Amino acid sequence: MRISTLLSLRTFRLTTLGLVTSLVWGCANTPPATPLVYKSEPVNTTSQREEALFFNNLTPEQIKFYMDPEHIDALHTCIDYIWGNEADGIQVNLNKAYKACEKPAHLGDPLAQVLMGVVIENDLDIRNEDATVWFERAASQGNILGKRMWLKSYITNGGNNKEKVFQTVEELGSAGEVDANYIIGMFYEAGLYTERNLEKAFEHYHRSAENDNPEAQYALARLYRSNAYTKQDDVKAFHWTLLAATQGLPDAQAMVGYMYQNAIGTEKDHKSGLTWIKKAIAQESLAGYAHLGMAYLHGWGVPTNPNKAIHYLEMAAKQGYVPAKVILKSMALETSDPSKSTFDYLEQEAESGNFEAQYQLGLYFREGTFVQQDNQQAFHWFLKAAKQGHAKAQTNIGYLFYNGLGVQQDYQLAHEWFLKAAKQGHARAQTNIGYLYKEGLGVKRDYQLALEWYLKAAEQGYVRAQNNIGYLYDKGLGVQQDYQLARKWYLKAAKQGDTIAQTNIGYLHEEGLGVKSDYLLALEWYLKAAEQGHAAAQTNIGYLYEEGLGVKRDYQLALEWYLKAAEQGYARAQTNIGYLYEVGTGVKRDYQLALEWYLKAAKQGYARAQNNIGYLYDKGLGVQQDYQLAREWYLKAAKQGHATAQTNIGYLYHNGLGVKRDEQLALQWYQKAAEQGDSRAAKAIKALNAQ
Repeated sequence: MRISTLLSLRTFRLTTLGLVTSLVWGCANTPPATPLVYKSEPVNTTSQREEALFFNNLTPEQIKFYMDPEHIDALHTCIDYIWGNEADGIQVNLNKAYKACEKPAHLGDPLAQVLMGVVIENDLDIRNEDATVWFERAASQGNILGKRMWLKSYITNGGNNKEKVFQTVEELGSAGEVDANYIIGMFYEAGLYTERNLEKAFEHYHRSAENDNPEAQYALARLYRSNAYTKQDDVKAFHWTLLAATQGLPDAQAMVGYMYQNAIGTEKDHKSGLTWIKKAIAQESLAGYAHLGMAYLHGWGVPTNPNKAIHYLEMAAKQGYVPAKVILKSMALETSDPSKSTFDYLEQEAESGNFEAQYQLGLYFREGTFVQQDNQQAFHWFLKAAKQGHAKAQTNIGYLFYNGLGVQQDYQLAHEWFLKAAKQGHARAQTNIGYLYKEGLGVKRDYQLALEWYLKAAEQGYVRAQNNIGYLYDKGLGVQQDYQLARKWYLKAAKQGDTIAQTNIGYLHEEGLGVKSDYLLALEWYLKAAEQGHAAAQTNIGYLYEEGLGVKRDYQLALEWYLKAAEQGYARAQTNIGYLYEVGTGVKRDYQLALEWYLKAAKQGYARAQNNIGYLYDKGLGVQQDYQLAREWYLKAAKQGHATAQTNIGYLYHNGLGVKRDEQLALQWYQKAAEQGDSRAAKAIKALNAQ
């Protein structure tokens, strides 16, 4: 008689998983609408795996139980009465099941203890006992089934020992439970029983997904779609969604259908899309009904039919499927204005206390979507959601305080709100706190603390934090300057498509910082960012063409790249264009156009443009010569530490141009510039000292 017969209790695994899933998504009292379907495998493989798991956790004393025929018969009798045995004509009788298991359980047999817990859990009138206690006795002996059932029972009965729950799930995972990694992933993603950590959630989902757990495969696909932790990758999202759908997961089937219909991660195929959606509907998937409604609404593989669209969307909406409700509202069934319908629906939800709706309304007001842009209203709705612990809303409140939008600017309050979200593992908030410490805004400047916060976010794969760590090493802020480490961190972000990091890597290669100088490699990295519209990268490409670095000198191409950046308001590019017109390089010399471009940049406070305007007035190029105006523009740049402007002011005082001659003031300005390595200033100082 094989012990595996006793272990084929698949209900334990499915029930535990279903319970934890429902807890994470906030519907603990609602069982899954359809049973979970797993990839089929040979019965003997499952039995051998279950048997191995069971025996690996038995002590020599426990093994003796299963060498006793009378003991085995008692367990079989218990199982027959718990579930019934149609072949032997045995009907379910929990009283008899209890009596059959009582002696083996009290003798310490962990499997009998699990069965006792199952009996009590299903009929509390049998004995005034706690099923959780029996499950815990089995679990304390290392029994896998006991741990599964204790976990389910403990959570159901409101147990609040987070460490014990999390530890038990980890133990199940270590013992080879294929679902445990998925559950741990959910805990990390939702911040349930542990701190929220998307990187660890991703890792555990991936392990479980590789072991053919469809729920984990679908969760992994969701992370790839959402760009929440890893870089958005629709192809990988489709891959994992399809695997989950193939195993019968209804929501995955509905999503595969949607992805086929909209060419997300795969080629557009309305026929295949409908096939998958219908499979989902066969399992009563609400997402399936909603996607079929969308198909009829847009004519995806079926003739457009608004009535059918409404019918299927309402089937999903009436059962509480929120996306279907929003779509129905946006179809303006109650109003001729779809945007108003959507907004009104969200407002109703927000007023009722739905924090997601409150957060969404905050975004609408902040961005001016459907309504007039209003930062005070944005703050109002973000605050409501933030008080309920919504991390994104808390981060947005911090953002409003940081920028003084809708509220008085207050860096300390920005820090407080960022901190609330950061403690929940919100990567952008952690990065923002790091930035406050780096700049000393609302807090004392502390590069070490900045690095610590950046690292928390970077560990979640947040690209801006990775880039910022690279910058600290690049500039030697709070750490020893290390261009190779800077490049390593820049590379992490750059590989995820971050344009700032790509540009920074390009600059390291251009200047030969930590790597051999390589203009072609620099150009390659600049192009990655420039093609995404990054203005600094576009300007740097223009400079390579202007100077002929790694490429044939081409002023026209330089101008084209500068214009791409200048049209985005990028001051350095605007200044470079001004300079081309000033000196007549690649274009006809035109001081008026030069002045126009310099002014665009100067109005943004760009020091080099301010100095160049001063030079035009100083020399009377395209304007009437005016030393006083020249001095005013030089001064704007000089106060920002621009060495050339400081030298130019010194020259005006040295020669009494537009000002009273003053060699002491001239010397002071020359010294400021010379300290920055300005050679003209150094020569002027020598000349003054020689007099």
